[in-house]
Amino acid sequence: MLNTSTATVKSNTTAGEGFTIKQESAGKIIGMLINMYSSPVTPIRELVMNGIEAHQIKKQETSENPGPVVVEIQDEAPASLLSNSEASEDSTSTVTITDYGIGMSEQEFRNIFLNIAMSSKDTSDEFVGGFGIGSKSVFMLSPTVDFTTTKNGMTTRAIISLTGNGTDSVITTTETGADSGTIVRFTIDQDKREAIVSRIGSEFTDYAEPDTVRLIVNG
Repeated sequence: MLNTSTATVKSNTTAGEGFTIKQESAGKIIGMLINMYSSPVTPIRELVMNGIEAHQIKKQETSENPGPVVVEIQDEAPASLLSNSEASEDSTSTVTITDYGIGMSEQEFRNIFLNIAMSSKDTSDEFVGGFGIGSKSVFMLSPTVDFTTTKNGMTTRAIISLTGNGTDSVITTTETGADSGTIVRFTIDQDKREAIVSRIGSEFTDYAEPDTVRLIVNG
């Protein structure tokens, strides 16, 4: 679950008193934070920027060019094309964001994604996202997100679901020998899909060079 331990704010008047977050209020507070963005493209942008920065770090460390971060939107078959047992009332799309950067260890993932206000960039002025809220904004699009990240041949998979009391998560790590990088996958409904596809091209150009991001729709 997200870390909701007591946070202490120093006071000039009363020593020892602090600002706390109750466990039963954690889900509401988290929801307020991740839903403060107005555009459905913003959560994707945040994840893409994380990927671009992971690519930059890898290039600095190894001189390798990882290429672009890939954003793929794949529509599921409409209900009318499925058998009765497979048909669903609402069709969905799967969004997959893949980077080939430095990846994360399980501990790094836990520190960054399971803590509010924790970020890998909180001590650097070179990269955006210092407060770590942006990476959690993906839950504004989907209540469940599937993360797979590999570093030094160790692959961590985390399935995280937003709940009323915070989050539930299932995290496993195995030695795979796979290349480093991170994959984020989640499903969206058709309203979000249409909003994202109609706006993502123009909004991408506001923050990313064309050669750093590749967008694939039903590719």
